[in-house]
Amino acid sequence: MVRSLIYVAVATLVVLSVRPAGAQPPPVPLVWEVVGDSVGRRLADSEGLFVAPDSAVYTIGLEILAVIRPGDPDWTVIIEDVRLPSRDVLIASTGVMFIVEKTLHRSDDGGRAWTWTGVDDVDVVFETPDGTLVANETDCCGIARSTDGGLSWDLVDLNGTMGFPYVPKAFEHLPASAERPSGRLVAVGRGGAAYSDDGGLTWSPSNLAADFVWDSDHDSVVRSPVTGRLYAAIYGPAPDGGDPWGTIWESADGATWTYAGRIPSVRSTKPLQLKVAPDGVLWALDEGDPRTAWVWRSADQGRTWGRSERIDAVSLVGHELNYEELAVGPEGRLWLGAQRPPGYYDYGAVLRTTEPVIAVSSSPAAPAPGGLGVSVFPNPTASGARVALRLASPERVRVTVVDALGREVAVVHDGPASDDARYDVSTAGLPVGRYTVLATTASGSRVSAGLTVAR
Repeated sequence: MVRSLIYVAVATLVVLSVRPAGAQPPPVPLVWEVVGDSVGRRLADSEGLFVAPDSAVYTIGLEILAVIRPGDPDWTVIIEDVRLPSRDVLIASTGVMFIVEKTLHRSDDGGRAWTWTGVDDVDVVFETPDGTLVANETDCCGIARSTDGGLSWDLVDLNGTMGFPYVPKAFEHLPASAERPSGRLVAVGRGGAAYSDDGGLTWSPSNLAADFVWDSDHDSVVRSPVTGRLYAAIYGPAPDGGDPWGTIWESADGATWTYAGRIPSVRSTKPLQLKVAPDGVLWALDEGDPRTAWVWRSADQGRTWGRSERIDAVSLVGHELNYEELAVGPEGRLWLGAQRPPGYYDYGAVLRTTEPVIAVSSSPAAPAPGGLGVSVFPNPTASGARVALRLASPERVRVTVVDALGREVAVVHDGPASDDARYDVSTAGLPVGRYTVLATTASGSRVSAGLTVAR
């Protein structure tokens, strides 16, 4: 009996000793529903999903552009006959709308009329906080850049800078700081990661830039509003010796990247899409095929990942779907744009989770006695404002300014703070518009206050 117990104990220790670090979390409970059905078959090729600052969700379909706003039961078709290649849509802070898929078109009347910008061979367009627009040049080795709202574009050649053919596939922006007055534009793509400190005019290679096939999708790099760090999902080298699928990298400055972890069992022929929620949780879509597509979740900055159950599209629309686009939508729900698989003549669909899966914190506009609070004054402001904190006890606090598209444009404070701490923030370099001041404590509390920049 004693010998048996010893064997059991030894076996248990062996099992524990070989259990991999960062074991996979339990499955993520996600239940999906179809969002509206009036556009029917015209969502057969639904790919692009854009969530506007007012929580309206736009989708690209089969020759249509449609929108659904909070409280609407169904889609409203903006354009009935879009005869443009259309993969994705972006609405800039000025209200100008862009459609992109190999050619880049713009509209300044809400999508009723479109003009070709003269830019071809692109599949992503990105806006920096100062209004500069950049689009990747997918044929080879450059970006198109505009400082006048997309009316005119200049090509920046990256071939000589990187020393090898480099194709950026995704962009993100780091906020301005004392070291980087203009912030930092970061690109990841085929050939690694690069960065620019002058709005995309000149570029430098990061520590992960080499002439290898490091491919990434148009949504594969994000910046966490909680940690302030960059996270990228990459098909590329794996320091742990494993396959190149599903590797996650992180960076504080876009110049130096470190390996964070991997999403297990990913065998997609396409790069992962990566999203970050307001609570800092990372979400990823492994497109795969209809029978192996998964949504993944990580609450520890990409080190461990939990997988959802396989999406049962058959019970929702009557046939399988190819999942093309993941978005963090209104009310804390996830959204999916889905295409019909080859060989099917039925419609595609846009799906969303039936219940919120993302923490949506309350946002008091003024300090709350005895708790965490933040207020901003004067407000509106033309040149600067003062941020006041309310804390129950001294704690480390990160205070940032976020624009209407959810991008961090300034770090006000990141360090120890006490009750009634005051911090000055300059708004002189910010475009006119509505911003949000976010305060996040080390213990996880988070509040916000609105900030209006006027002239």
